[in-house]
Amino acid sequence: MPRWAWRRYSIAVTEVGKGSLVLLVHGIYAGSSSYEFRRLLPLLSKHYRVVALDLLGCGGSDKPDIDYDAQLYTDLIVDAVGEFGPQATAIVGSSLGAAFSVRAARRLDSRLAQLVTICPSGLNHRLADPQTDRGRALTRFVRSPLAGRAAFALLASRPSIAWFLKHQAYADAASTAPEVLDHYSQVTHLRGARFVAAHFLGGALNCDIFKLSNRLTIDASGSPIGLNAFVRIPNIAFGNAERLRTTRSVHPIAGCRCGCTG
Repeated sequence: MPRWAWRRYSIAVTEVGKGSLVLLVHGIYAGSSSYEFRRLLPLLSKHYRVVALDLLGCGGSDKPDIDYDAQLYTDLIVDAVGEFGPQATAIVGSSLGAAFSVRAARRLDSRLAQLVTICPSGLNHRLADPQTDRGRALTRFVRSPLAGRAAFALLASRPSIAWFLKHQAYADAASTAPEVLDHYSQVTHLRGARFVAAHFLGGALNCDIFKLSNRLTIDASGSPIGLNAFVRIPNIAFGNAERLRTTRSVHPIAGCRCGCTG
């Protein structure tokens, strides 16, 4: 897998197709990586140049024991657009990756062509509240070398991952094929995988985008209204609980468990 040197770290990158750039930003959970876009990527690559990142601390990217937060990932997305996108870029973000992408959109201005969010977190108090003292204590615990490693081993166990995929990730439990479970299990057991999980569990990655999402309004002609140089052509895919204001029709994402499949 190709690598991108970002700051002093190595980021795993999948790049396929030709045309205008689409950047895929995955969510964060146990075993997360750009693998979640494995079905979407070949479809998009028929018409676009597609770049899918493994976020720092995830998948095949470096997994340093550092302080992870929403700002770090926002910076990563903005820098990725600068690295891979000489022209305006479309971003597709999922869950927390969607929330980070919304934050990044404010800084990208004309470099952003479109923004698609799939089941975005950071709305209605879903992974949006500031980290608490209890959350910081939990992060320190999971980062610890002995007890933290043991606790993460339970979270990363095959039965735990299978439950998450069947009850949280996929609308159809049958989608959790053995090879899918094998992949997530392998990624969660990579050295350093627990560090991002520690920050996720402790709330350090929470990202409130409610006020930003209220600006994602367009009129009937498709022109942005009052975006203050936010996004030029917003396209939003959302779940029942995370409805954003838009006058365009939005089609559900097949297989998404957040409610957008009805």
